[in-house]
Amino acid sequence: MEFDIVAEQPDEELKDYIKETYRLRFKGLQEDQYRIVVDDGCYDFVFFKERKSIMKYADDQLAPISSKTFTIHQLAPPYKLNFGQQLTFYTAKVQPWWNRTFFDLPTSAGIYDLAPIYGKPIEIAHQKIFEAKKFEEQNEHFKAFIVKHLPHKTATVNLVENICNHIYNCKGITTVNELSAIFDINRQQLNAVFKTEVMYTLKRFIAIVRIVEAIRYKIKNPKLSFTELAIASGYFDQAHFNNDFKKACGTTPSKLFKDLPEFFFRHQ
Repeated sequence: MEFDIVAEQPDEELKDYIKETYRLRFKGLQEDQYRIVVDDGCYDFVFFKERKSIMKYADDQLAPISSKTFTIHQLAPPYKLNFGQQLTFYTAKVQPWWNRTFFDLPTSAGIYDLAPIYGKPIEIAHQKIFEAKKFEEQNEHFKAFIVKHLPHKTATVNLVENICNHIYNCKGITTVNELSAIFDINRQQLNAVFKTEVMYTLKRFIAIVRIVEAIRYKIKNPKLSFTELAIASGYFDQAHFNNDFKKACGTTPSKLFKDLPEFFFRHQ
């Protein structure tokens, strides 16, 4: 098996819009391979070189990936990516408060081709990204595309950004009631505003952040036991931690870390 993954946080001009870019190149011996993909609450501009993959989601439902550029919209977790012997892709992960603005999609769930939304410019970006040999060059090509589509920030988006950043700062160890009190907005209004912009319920986003942070913490502290990880993640018992983890990842913590998917190596 051969794989190469590299990631980078964007420069000052883009950091309010883009959370992270990364590139993965993978080549294995098996013809039919699956890798767990954990939903992190951020929509992505995904650029695929090979277009023969399948996303397995929910109760083994299948969504073929035939587009050069796409994003995943409202599919029920857990996710597993199925591909052949090799996989090459570049991803730009948007800040969650811009999810709806960049990806104003229909209500029905699916894997959406981005060409009908962004037209020829995203097709040109795809071509240049995969012609480039260096990751830094790929980032420059993506930036040349995205700077022409940067939105203006509204008061609502600014509020949702503050909510997201608070959740990130406390690593998902918070509740909707606490956020309602902090931002002085009733629960119903807070949930409505948040879901409109992020396209996730506030409760689900909090849970996602909490589990993703737990995964990152465990990767950086491999000797930590899962009981210690649950406590560090704000859980009072292992059972509740395992339950939330399985909802997000489709497997138990021990099974995930026994064969950690290559996507996660960027968090080391």
